[in-house]
Amino acid sequence: MSEEMDAPLLLKATKDQVNLLQSNESESNMTDVLEAATKLGPIFYNVYVPEERSNDTLQIIEEQIRFRNDTDPDAPILYTLIGSRKVKGSIQRMCQPNCTRRKYLQEGNEIDTLHALWEYCQDNPSDIVTYIHDKGSFHPSDANHNARGVGTKAALQCRRLMMNQHTDVDPTNDRTVSNTTDKTKKAKSTCSICSYRFYAFPIYHARANMWTAECSYIRDLLPPRQYESTVLDMYRETSETSQDIRNHKFFYLLATPGGTIV
Repeated sequence: MSEEMDAPLLLKATKDQVNLLQSNESESNMTDVLEAATKLGPIFYNVYVPEERSNDTLQIIEEQIRFRNDTDPDAPILYTLIGSRKVKGSIQRMCQPNCTRRKYLQEGNEIDTLHALWEYCQDNPSDIVTYIHDKGSFHPSDANHNARGVGTKAALQCRRLMMNQHTDVDPTNDRTVSNTTDKTKKAKSTCSICSYRFYAFPIYHARANMWTAECSYIRDLLPPRQYESTVLDMYRETSETSQDIRNHKFFYLLATPGGTIV
């Protein structure tokens, strides 16, 4: 069994969306990011196994590992196991090759794995990373089964699609040539996240929350463990501001047909 790592998740709002963008990077640092060689990084895999449905969940995990083996068999997997202890050995045996359990938690959620991915991207800004989870293990249903299937396959297939943004393929001799800085800059303008479907409403999110993304994008997002409290503070402040506006007499003049200021 691979040794566990303490490597410390994608949230759908960027820092500037909540007025917290603190860009301390110099122009030279950004140039370093663009010039660094892009490579495929690990697949971060959040695994929740409830005690009462461990056998069913193992089938889900086996299916998702098979999808990985069919699309990118050499891709390293870093997985977080949450819930049942008794499946540790079973998961490690089926999660081959190149698979490491980064942490076991008796209780937890996707935030733990997503935050680990976010931290990885802080140190590896040129990598392309993937996030998947065993959707349906907590709430089994036909809808979750279908969403898991298409979400997992798409996220894994996106790895090669996004990597192709950073290479040039010569169709005459089928050779793949590493890109230059200019080509990297051009690629950066095409796609920073890839999934089965991506929505902008009500917040930026991928269907089933499975995706592949550039670390250069991930590293500018809010730290996952701070996301909920930060957004709640933003909404609270927005709500208070809205109430102040509603309390202003001029608002009623504008909002009420035929309204007058008294």
